[in-house]
Amino acid sequence: MKRPRILQNAFGCVVWLCLVQLLLSLAAFAVDSRYAIGSSSNEFVQLRKEMRELRFRPISLDANGDPSSARVSSAWIRDSATNWEAVIGLSAEEYNAKVTELSQSGYRVVTVDTCGTFPAESYAAIWLKGEMSNSVQRIRMSEPEYAAEFRKQARAGFRPSWISASGSGTNLLFAAVWTKDGKPSTARHNLSHTELELACEGREEGGYRPVAISAYGNDDEPRFAAAWVQEEQPEWRIFHGQTTNIFATSGESLVNLGFRPEVIVASGETPRYASIWVKDPAPRVLRITGESSDDLAPFDTLVTNLMQRRNIERASLAVTRNSKLLLARSYTWSAEGTRPTEPTNLFRIASVSKPITAAAILKLVETRKISLDQRIAEILDLKDVTDSRWSLITIRHLLQHRGGWNRNASFDPMFRDLKISKSLRKSLPTSPEIVIEYMKGQALDFDPGSAYAYSNFGYLLLGRIIEKISGKPYEEFVKSTVLEPIGIKTMSVGYSLVKDAIPGEVNYDDPLRRVVPTVMGASSPRRVPIQYGGWNLHTMDAHGGWVGSAVDLVRFASAFDAPAKSPLLSEEWINATWARPEAEKTNSTFYGLGWQMRITDDVGHFNAWHNGSLDGTSTLLVRRFDGLNWAVLLNKRSELPGVPDFLNEFDRGIHKAANSVTNWPTHDLFLKRKAE
Repeated sequence: MKRPRILQNAFGCVVWLCLVQLLLSLAAFAVDSRYAIGSSSNEFVQLRKEMRELRFRPISLDANGDPSSARVSSAWIRDSATNWEAVIGLSAEEYNAKVTELSQSGYRVVTVDTCGTFPAESYAAIWLKGEMSNSVQRIRMSEPEYAAEFRKQARAGFRPSWISASGSGTNLLFAAVWTKDGKPSTARHNLSHTELELACEGREEGGYRPVAISAYGNDDEPRFAAAWVQEEQPEWRIFHGQTTNIFATSGESLVNLGFRPEVIVASGETPRYASIWVKDPAPRVLRITGESSDDLAPFDTLVTNLMQRRNIERASLAVTRNSKLLLARSYTWSAEGTRPTEPTNLFRIASVSKPITAAAILKLVETRKISLDQRIAEILDLKDVTDSRWSLITIRHLLQHRGGWNRNASFDPMFRDLKISKSLRKSLPTSPEIVIEYMKGQALDFDPGSAYAYSNFGYLLLGRIIEKISGKPYEEFVKSTVLEPIGIKTMSVGYSLVKDAIPGEVNYDDPLRRVVPTVMGASSPRRVPIQYGGWNLHTMDAHGGWVGSAVDLVRFASAFDAPAKSPLLSEEWINATWARPEAEKTNSTFYGLGWQMRITDDVGHFNAWHNGSLDGTSTLLVRRFDGLNWAVLLNKRSELPGVPDFLNEFDRGIHKAANSVTNWPTHDLFLKRKAE
């Protein structure tokens, strides 16, 4: 199966031909990897000797055909592990004896392959010295026994890391290795070619990649067993049903693109190959651009340490104190030659868009064009709503996330483009108006004003109120009324597709490399990386659609520093921004008008902040009680189950970094930028 993400351009590679047979060609990779197919038993023994001398170890080992004349496929990698064993042609009794012998010396089974039919089958296996308690293996399992063993190991927290099957019908034999590492996984067997392709495609949408594959059964109707794991993914490809020549041709192309085989297996009298290939990431280097001072070094230390530990490619940080821009830095942790991130680069800011929308609403309130407690039904067309409680919703309810929608109790419509399009029989992509039309037919989750529940949809409605009252498109009104008066000229509402990226916008990294059906209509490929068309950013305009720099965001935050002199809002409406909702009189943490709030002491000091999160994006904007503001923008989001959110680490760490500064600079980079 040739996956559509494979590239067509190639760069040079080195090829090493070992032995004389075409089927025993070994290719050399930049990542120190080798592979061979079609080796005889004697040739494999010689190959094993040569690979050990070159300090390579086997990672995939498969024997196919009659055990007496089996042909061997293998893949090798050079790393720090030297304590390994690899054997072929063992009977079941010999294999079990070898397991006992090596386990007593601290070795664990990595792969075990079945060749031939019961009771004369033979085994090929790889062992590696290491922790025994996280790995188990089983051989000579029938199909029902394999299924039962899979369920048993899953209950114990083990996932299949290698699967082998041979024979067919009542002579079908399974062997497998299970690993316990906490990674979510799934497995299937008895799949046809088409079913395997659909299984890979479906699991790819959830961030799972194949790590094991086996082909078995008749040549005319082969079946497949496979396992997938969810983890931070490399680039990968999977192929099956390839002839020797096709495998050789595609293998050469993949090597040219920097891939190496992780699994190679063969089946059938006329061999057909299935394989899994991965592309190891290039070594990363750290680069920092922008301006700061030695006194602010704790900020650099924090960001660079977290980026390297959590594998984040791009970040920007800006810090102001008493409305002066003290730090404007960008960080790049990526392959050498990658364009470095600059402080002027733009990021999707996700839900940090909400304070901007709230400020635009307050501009309309300040000029008496609307009031906070005005019911939205007086402004928007809500004639056809299913739930009569829509008539009770006010602008204040929307600003404070008390409008009546609870995405945890029902759903978030901003990520339901496909369902909404199908339900309304409207073409993709969606628009704010289409989403509203759909939601008018849905029941509210609670009485408006009676509870707090974070709602993207509520802010989508605020965007439409801005358009209705101002008579201008949402983006145009916000730029002219909120952003430009405070000196922000580079922000705009972004787009989902790569081809529509704004000049200066960074790339976005999904660690699970999910590929999903597009929601962007005919102008988009059928399947896209989730961060580039899995949802419609432009429809999210008022709640999560803006693109900007960290400097833009701290400039926005600084507009609130001196309420009596603010170029953005009057003192009355700045103070209203931070006020507790009536229902939150006793809570120290609450949601004000577009900002999260926390009262920090008995005097009434407070911190205000908002974070943002989309696939490929994490953002944070903080206004601290002591005159500090900062914005952090990252081109990645924590996605892995059970792994702490790194944005929380940044939040805690930046407070500590700020507290550790003993001598704050007096320069103002805002003035320097203005002069330039």
